[in-house]
Amino acid sequence: MKKTLNLVFAFIFLNTYSQSDFESGYFITETGEKVDCLIKNLDWRNNPDGFSYKLSSDSEVKNAGIETKEFGIYDGTRFERHRVSIDISSDFLQSLSNEKGPEFREDTLFLKALVKGEASLYLYKGENLIRYFYAIGDQGVKQLIYKRFKRNDKIARNSSFKRQLYNDLNCGSLNSDKVAGLDYEKKDLVAFFVEYNECTDSEYTLFESNKERDAFNLSIRPGLQMQEIKIANSRDHEAYDYGSQVNFRLGVELEYIMPFNNDKWSIILEPNYQYFNSEDEIEVDNVYGGILRTKIDYSAIEIPLGIRHYLFLSEKSKLFANIQYVWSFPEDTEIEFTRADGSDLKSLKISSTRNIDIGLGYNLLDKFSAEVRYHFGKDIMGDYVFWESDYSSFSVIVGYNLF
Repeated sequence: MKKTLNLVFAFIFLNTYSQSDFESGYFITETGEKVDCLIKNLDWRNNPDGFSYKLSSDSEVKNAGIETKEFGIYDGTRFERHRVSIDISSDFLQSLSNEKGPEFREDTLFLKALVKGEASLYLYKGENLIRYFYAIGDQGVKQLIYKRFKRNDKIARNSSFKRQLYNDLNCGSLNSDKVAGLDYEKKDLVAFFVEYNECTDSEYTLFESNKERDAFNLSIRPGLQMQEIKIANSRDHEAYDYGSQVNFRLGVELEYIMPFNNDKWSIILEPNYQYFNSEDEIEVDNVYGGILRTKIDYSAIEIPLGIRHYLFLSEKSKLFANIQYVWSFPEDTEIEFTRADGSDLKSLKISSTRNIDIGLGYNLLDKFSAEVRYHFGKDIMGDYVFWESDYSSFSVIVGYNLF
């Protein structure tokens, strides 16, 4: 139990401590003054309404809000304050409007710059809301209009953004056919604005590349698992201790890196195979021969699904902590009981189980990893009223990332 608590506290500490780093950036005040500082990079999933910064590495943390004209991280994200009309129509199927036109609301927002040039593209992302905005030269920022709505119990689309782009950004090959093929998605719009700026020989800055991020990792994860199994019958006062063993385990892990918070969160799925073989015997009065022998030959496929959090130590190495919910499926496994002469007495079927795992590990070069993992106890005798089990285990796992 002490070991369990230590691991839990270590996980909580790591998860709390591993906050996003302060990175070199700037902000522009209401009066137009540019202030170099260190900005806390949260890799914002949604557009923020403020940010935290420090004037130096050892100074206090301060907060700034919408009174700031602009802030950004050098060679990274930029947010600009704009007063805009934003369509607040719901995109949820059950809440779609019957109106084709946008439901505009005036608001002052930090817009995320995607492309800056003669033609600039911005993004606003809130809870259940994604809107793109654009500006030509020194003209004001306007929303690119796209809305789903209901018409005769069917879903229709207002794709006015295509007409806006055709009217305002018509150059070279950016003709009606090109515009007609656009989707209201970042990849399509960024490529379109880049092509327009290049077509007009305008200097531009691309803040987000259209290159696909490596969102998935697949790794092979062999290891050693220290296991201990005990079972007992509360009615017949029988207890069996199968001792502890160190056995080989093999797993394959699929990891999805979440697209926010600087790749510090991921979802992991790691099917793995494990086994345990042992025997025990006790002296009894109610069985011929006075000896009751029992044998367990346990093998199972485990399906752990969980979340992982990274703490970056450098560009090449990082620590991680994960917590997983585990489904275990035994392979038609039974515990057999025999008398002293070898004749069968009874057998118990091992049941499927569910439990929690927690782990701490180290990753090098996004290629090699090592992890220690504690498996909270599971009851493999869950299908029986009077039988109970104590199955505890601890694993040391190494990993090699295939891609």
